[in-house]
Amino acid sequence: FKRLGRSLPHSSASQYNAKGVRHIARSSLRPGDLVFTVRDGRIRHVGIFAGNNQMWASTQTGDVVRKQSLSGRTLKFGRVS
Repeated sequence: FKRLGRSLPHSSASQYNAKGVRHIARSSLRPGDLVFTVRDGRIRHVGIFAGNNQMWASTQTGDVVRKQSLSGRTLKFGRVS
C-alpha cells in the first residue's frame, strides 16, 4: 500500500479502524481488499484478498506469505481509499 501512496498503521486492529479504511460487505470484495480475522470478538490478523475465496497472509510472525482459504473463519472486510 505504501507503494501506492497509502499509509496504514502496523497492527491489524488499528488498520481496521484507520481513517482511510472503509468497511465493506463480503459481497463487495475485490482483489487487494483487506481481510480481517476475528476471534473472541477482536480483530486478530489481516490479509489481502486474492479472489476465489482466498487471501494472501502469513500464519504467524516470521512465516512466509501464502494463499489461504477464507472458509471456516469469522471475518470482516475493508477497502483502503
